[in-house]
Amino acid sequence: MVLAVKRANELSLVVGSHQINKGGERYKIKKLVLHEKYSKPKIKNDIAIIQIQGKFKFSDKVQPIELLKEMAPIGKKSLLTGWGYVNYGDSGGPLVIQDNNNRIRQIGVVSWGYPCTGDFPDPTTKER
Repeated sequence: MVLAVKRANELSLVVGSHQINKGGERYKIKKLVLHEKYSKPKIKNDIAIIQIQGKFKFSDKVQPIELLKEMAPIGKKSLLTGWGYVNYGDSGGPLVIQDNNNRIRQIGVVSWGYPCTGDFPDPTTKER
């Protein structure tokens, strides 16, 4: 996780853009809380909670997402997104699923994975 090597005042958060270096709204980080059992050498528990300064400005490009309240059904297609970073397997990227009412719900985040190649998905990813 990139966050584990930085302090909150060295980071910012961008929402509402599909481009990492332009567009969207940028927010300063107020507080960064790493998982209490985070292990950099083992890449274990690489997750954190981020509190921003102020509040998000919601728009057509920025909306909250609800968590799926039950276990995700086996065999249901899900979608994992990220920037395609090779060195970090896109840690923190959301894993979402479409629920029975056709609403998108988050069911997880990337914690660890095999590195992607620049222009192609992870070679271990298979459609089921």
